[in-house]
Amino acid sequence: MIDILIWGCLLAASLPIFYLLLTVLAPLLRRHPEKRDIPQRKIAIVIPAHNESLLISDTVGNMWKQNYPPDAMCVLVIADNCSDDTASLAQQAGARVLERHDNPGKGQGLHQALNLLLKEDWAAFLVVDADSHLHPETLAEINTALDSGSQAIQIRYGVLNPEQSLRTRAMELSTASYNALRPLGKSVFGISAGINGNGFCVTRDTAIRVPYLAHSIVEDIEYHMHLLRAGICVDFLDHVWVKAQMPIGGKGANVQRVRWERGRIITIKNYAPLLWRSLLNGNRRAVDGLIDVLMPPV
Repeated sequence: MIDILIWGCLLAASLPIFYLLLTVLAPLLRRHPEKRDIPQRKIAIVIPAHNESLLISDTVGNMWKQNYPPDAMCVLVIADNCSDDTASLAQQAGARVLERHDNPGKGQGLHQALNLLLKEDWAAFLVVDADSHLHPETLAEINTALDSGSQAIQIRYGVLNPEQSLRTRAMELSTASYNALRPLGKSVFGISAGINGNGFCVTRDTAIRVPYLAHSIVEDIEYHMHLLRAGICVDFLDHVWVKAQMPIGGKGANVQRVRWERGRIITIKNYAPLLWRSLLNGNRRAVDGLIDVLMPPV
């Protein structure tokens, strides 16, 4: 009986190991997109912010360094229930500002901001955290992906301060694995790359079809589940990036890790049964979500 139990555990462990092996090898098969002249769509950069006065000016200034026509882009900062001068600093740096004074939360703020921007003529919306920098070709590459038919996009998400501590160096290795190599391998197989909460983009049609009604502590994973249930695949761009400041260590790092893992448990409980039923009803994209939800942390 013990032997059977051990072999059963080994078999169960072999499935995610085999899957991770395939995603590691798959990027060797990827094709690089060809450069071509295409119309430049209007893309809005949306930055959720709560008491980010230390970094918001630098972040907004970096957004305007895109190699993209200024009249085809905008930067909107969501000053979400801030008690500091985030709103005024963002405005001085060249951003439009949406100030919110109730119902706090990143998901709630994004829902309100996207509804506001949908009243205008923006073709797509790129969400960037308030402590981040973008590769200067990001909007141009997103525009190319949109021209190829992408409905949702995740760009490579990395660490802005890898040399600051031992933890940030470890985080750089971790994000290179989880936020770069793994989604790149998934995209080669046609599997949805997922959403990492920072550096994801949705088209106008996607934002209308799947409103940002994701209000949990891991609203990015929750929204990805909504996209998959609607049959929408998230494409991945690895040749442009968004990089964010990571906690150096101590309490901030512990709080971040606890929030992530608690969010994983909530997601499994709330969405695994829904995705399973969606799969039985013929939605093949539900497989992508089940893999993400049930896969153990690396």
